[in-house]
Amino acid sequence: MPANDKVEIAFFPYKASMWDCMESIWLAAKDDPACHVSVVPIPYFDRARDGGAAAIHYEADLMPEYVQITKYVDYDLSVIKPDVAYIHSVYDDHNRVTSVHPHYYTRELKKYIKTLVYVPYYGGGAPSVPKNFADITAMSAVDIAIADNEAHRLEYLTSSPRADIAALGAPKADKILSLEKRPPNPRKVFLLNTSIASLIKYGVSYFRKISDLFAYAERRGVSILWRPHPLTEATVNAMLPELARLYELLKQRIRQFGVLDESPDMYPAIAASDAYVGDGNSSLVYLYSITGKPLFIMDFSLPFEPSPDIVGELRNRDLLYVDFSTAENNIAWGFCASVNALCRLDICTGRAEPAGGVPGERDIAGLYLAPVKAGNKLLLTPYFASEWALYDPDTAIWEKLPILPEMKRIAGVGGMCVKAADYRHYVIFAPTVSAAFVRFNILTGEFETFSEWFAKMPPYIENINSGLFTGSSFALGDKLFLPSPQRNIIAELDMRTMDINLRFIGSDDLRFSGIAYDGGDFWLGDFRGRAVRWNHLSGAVKIFETQCSMIMPEAPQSAFSDIIYSGGHIWLCPYGCKEMFRINPVTEEMSKVELGLDLSARKSPCYNIGEGVALTGMRETPDKKLMAVSLYDYGILAVDPQTAEVETREIFIDGLNRASNADYAFHYPESVFFTIPDFINADLPPYSEAQSQYALNSLANSDGSAGRKIHGYVCRFNRDRRD
Repeated sequence: MPANDKVEIAFFPYKASMWDCMESIWLAAKDDPACHVSVVPIPYFDRARDGGAAAIHYEADLMPEYVQITKYVDYDLSVIKPDVAYIHSVYDDHNRVTSVHPHYYTRELKKYIKTLVYVPYYGGGAPSVPKNFADITAMSAVDIAIADNEAHRLEYLTSSPRADIAALGAPKADKILSLEKRPPNPRKVFLLNTSIASLIKYGVSYFRKISDLFAYAERRGVSILWRPHPLTEATVNAMLPELARLYELLKQRIRQFGVLDESPDMYPAIAASDAYVGDGNSSLVYLYSITGKPLFIMDFSLPFEPSPDIVGELRNRDLLYVDFSTAENNIAWGFCASVNALCRLDICTGRAEPAGGVPGERDIAGLYLAPVKAGNKLLLTPYFASEWALYDPDTAIWEKLPILPEMKRIAGVGGMCVKAADYRHYVIFAPTVSAAFVRFNILTGEFETFSEWFAKMPPYIENINSGLFTGSSFALGDKLFLPSPQRNIIAELDMRTMDINLRFIGSDDLRFSGIAYDGGDFWLGDFRGRAVRWNHLSGAVKIFETQCSMIMPEAPQSAFSDIIYSGGHIWLCPYGCKEMFRINPVTEEMSKVELGLDLSARKSPCYNIGEGVALTGMRETPDKKLMAVSLYDYGILAVDPQTAEVETREIFIDGLNRASNADYAFHYPESVFFTIPDFINADLPPYSEAQSQYALNSLANSDGSAGRKIHGYVCRFNRDRRD
């Protein structure tokens, strides 16, 4: 037993391969003379198909040799009663694949432990906390949860208000930073990483694509080092038993020409490889990015080698971000979703011509949103671009404007803000993944930021990457009303003073995607397919169930991309659902509008930008038509608001330049224009300091000190608590 004046600390890993999320904390704790530290691997079992216990596992012998362990049978919690304990599983009996032994469920541990600390295994720079990971009832027993960054901390707050959420970084990143850098191997070695989430989502097509990769690599003599997620076999047995034989055949095949790495330590594979190929839905993506080595992100919905026909079909197509309300003489301006190109679009014919790319920006996906009219110029809002851009269509002259510090993201991905309104000589932008409202002065070309309001918002943020606001808004006089997808919130903005009042509408389960005004009442589109009628003076609320069919019920996308009042009706524009609806505000009669698009699935897997299959935001054109761009086929969809007649037009972009470069996060995403064979056969780019720094910027304490900072924080927390 340790001396009474020492802090007793225990680490309870259950899978040896997940020890890396604790290791740098352990290193700091064991070197602290004020602490006595024990590492106690605990048993776990696989779930059977009926949810009961199947095989039991105990991985003490798989832990690194330099870690001194204590057998769980020799560590009596009821006697030792540690001051602090670290765990990386809080799922208790909620996990469908594995379960730690019930003696180590959080509610049992908390009986004997003063400070219970949760260090998520998936930490390492992911854009957001997976909803099912954050929203776990067992989190109620945790005293401290460690978050990668401030954005993750905000997400945890809504699901675990009891715990202290500390944004202190990721110990796994400490481990990556300790690896020795080495030059690329003359014979390239590709690390293939596969995850659980995509396996569950794609099923047999997931394994078939891996099989296609193995066949190609074997023919070409390419070195593949495959690390399946450590719970792949347990997941297949518990949830996808029909794939067990296929998974075993793939393992046998890789052993014949490559390497199957099922060891608990992934870091030798990271160090030995020259490039990453595999799943984008994995924490290893963000860790590997820190190495500065290239990554190719597979899309398991795409064919391994797309046919020449589909390549030709998409050569002159792209998803255009267009605000049709700004069209003049049937000409609107749009920005391409997947390349750096501003386009002049004839909305009658669908013909578009590029006006050129924004100077100083990489040729990547997701640079800018729809161009915004700012006087006689176009203002381009940065999404993943490095600066704002101002374009003069008359002179074809570009001007770049800096992103002010107050505008920058507080989350890992997404655009900072989106246009909300024109007001006098200003354009007002609402924050999405930043904290500041932005006001652009058309006369002076200057920005102002307003972030004081944000102090009110954190208790209501569920997933900041869904955006604080969507860009949908409606102005009544000097007041601007903006709906939030985070909670049942309407922000009422005074455009003169930029003061904001948060108003709560209806029940807590509402999440708003858009807002419209019929002259007396506001109408709101709800994420899960409801329409909400709200009177801002009386506060009266009425809910309308649309009974819409969600295209992907398991995904968190909004049912509607927008809601508009036009032609005496409220129009609900589909995004994650299959139908458009219109409602007569007088009679409250609701009807479906047939779009003529098969929204049960994408036109082909190659039309794959975003989660939705239906439409981008719909706007009313100057000649009173409703128009949107279709995510189904990247074409224009036009609706006559008087007759509800629908017309579709193809968009054809003349001379579109499609360079196959990395995306915003320096990853190479798979597409019909840049396939797995293209990446394998290309010359690998050199080490990218910019990529490494981008990945590190998403983490707190990204200098390798996360473990040390976590240890210090937890010890202070434990010391300051009162029994």
